Formats: sequence, C-alpha cells, structure tokens
Amino acid sequence: ELRTHTPVAKVLEHSGRAEGVELLDGSVVHADQVVVATNSYTPLLLRQLPEGAIVPARGQILATEPVAPILPLAWGNNFDKEYGRQVPGGPIICGGFRRLDEQEGLGLYEERVTLPVISGIGKRLVGLFPVLKGVKVVRCWAEIMGFTPDGLPLIGRTGIMDGLTIVAGFNGGGFSWGAINGKIVADEITGKNHGFDLSFFRPDRFEEKGTAWHNPYTAGEKNSASQAALPV
Repeated sequence: ELRTHTPVAKVLEHSGRAEGVELLDGSVVHADQVVVATNSYTPLLLRQLPEGAIVPARGQILATEPVAPILPLAWGNNFDKEYGRQVPGGPIICGGFRRLDEQEGLGLYEERVTLPVISGIGKRLVGLFPVLKGVKVVRCWAEIMGFTPDGLPLIGRTGIMDGLTIVAGFNGGGFSWGAINGKIVADEITGKNHGFDLSFFRPDRFEEKGTAWHNPYTAGEKNSASQAALPV
C-alpha cells in the first residue's frame, strides 16, 4: 500500500523493536520492519542518532530562459562545487556556491534562495560561458540535502532498535544511488543476499568514531563537527 502526502511524526518502538510509525495526524501504521529513507530529515525522526551524523545542507539552483544548444554535456567547476547542464527545451540550470549561503548552507532546513548564492551562480555561469551574458534567469529554487561527516551515506540495519533500517545521508548524490539502494534494502529486510559489503556505510559507525567533520564534499567550506552540526 502506497501512501503519498502522509507525514510521519515518529518511529514507534516497543521493547527495543520498531513496530511501525505514527503519522502526523495521530494515526498509527504497524509494521514488522521499518525503513527510514528520509535523507536530511532522518535526525528529526531518529533523535538517537549522534549529533552531526546527518546534517541538512541547503543547495540552491537557477534556471535560465531557453537558449540555443551550447552545452552538450553536464559540467562541474571548482571540484564540482558549481555544476550545471542544459536541459531539453534549451534552459540551462546551474547550482552551487553554498559557501555564500547563511552558515554555508549547513544546518538549514528552510527551502529558501538567497541573493548572494544566486548572484554567485549567475556570475560564474557567465564567466565560464560568456555567450550567456544577457540571458534571463527565469526560476530559482532551494532544496535540502543530507550530508555526513565522512561523505558516505548510512545504509543498513541499525542498533538503535531491532527491525529498523536506515538509508540516508547521500551528500548530494542520492539520485545516482537510489535504484541500487532500493534493491539492497529490499534484500536486507527479506533476508536475501544482495552481495554488497555495507561495512563502510554502517549507520552506527559514528557512535564508535564520533562525528569529526572530514567530509570531502565540503572541503574548503565548514569542516568541523562543532560548526557543521548546528541546532535547528
């Protein structure tokens, strides 16, 4: 049964085992297995996670009016801190410049664009592709990613409670991980052998090694747990 637009308030626990979820309207959905695949919002459902294990990171993107084909491939700049591509129909989309955001985008759940970031993206786009000078920006938006201290996601069973699986914290690359993670998690909860070594992605690893911030995707931005794990 697939329920859309159904906010979850919390994971239900009884005698150390997940037994379902409570919805925001107070109703309950019982389950033998619970999978939390909520990326940056995972800490709001699982307060037992160490502070800073998953940190929200706001990203901002702009889209131009349609232009003639000029960019046949997606591109990245500044170690992929700025990135973009031309989409079908001609618009060019470009994102990045989190370092110009409030708190450099880390610790923020508000999906709001800010002028310094959008301006930085626009200037970089024209600087790299001068032919775009004068092209209008027609849309911009923000979205929230989930970042982890070591740049790796949390995938697999967790000791927080029995019957609970986490798949979250994809550091801006969740789309490319999505399909295979669906297979891995399905096999995990049904007892099948998916053939992958999940030891690097253990959800409980930060209980053991702490949440010192050495995320390669934020190198040059905020790189300490005290700054990254901001209260929200």
